[in-house]
Amino acid sequence: MGKKTWLMCVCSLVLSGVCGTARADEASVTLQLRRLVAGVIEYSQWPQMKAPLLVCVAGHDALERSLREHPLRSRHGELDIRHVSTTDAGNLDECEVLYVGNLSDAYAENLLRPLVGKPVVTIRQNPTHCSEISFFCIYLYAMPAAFEVNLDLVARSGVRLNPWVLTLAQPDAQKQP
Repeated sequence: MGKKTWLMCVCSLVLSGVCGTARADEASVTLQLRRLVAGVIEYSQWPQMKAPLLVCVAGHDALERSLREHPLRSRHGELDIRHVSTTDAGNLDECEVLYVGNLSDAYAENLLRPLVGKPVVTIRQNPTHCSEISFFCIYLYAMPAAFEVNLDLVARSGVRLNPWVLTLAQPDAQKQP
């Protein structure tokens, strides 16, 4: 085996390891997000319950795919998953939950601002700063993920959150989907 061939083999092994690790990390983050979303849904009570609950996802294809392929079990019954396009958000008033992934702050604000005061649980991933327009701000920089809750916004929406939602920040709570 020549030096060039050996170097190419080593590089492909190293790169495949890096890619494998990146995929594993993405899968781990997606699983953690699934658990947080499931927990938030379980601890939420909407003023008027609809069946099925509509969970809308913008800017996180892996989470959306995971929710479709492995449906969550909820005390609220069946969950319906909707993709929110970056070009056409559609009618977000129909959503009971809106998850906004890694989108620009300006775009996320355009999605979230019209929902203030409405019974839509909003979850924002890794915002630059947690604002007054999202129920939950989830930070994935730390493991396990940390989050903030905007209780004022929750109160104005009519959605009731069980205080046990705060236990989702504990590492053991995120192990149960």
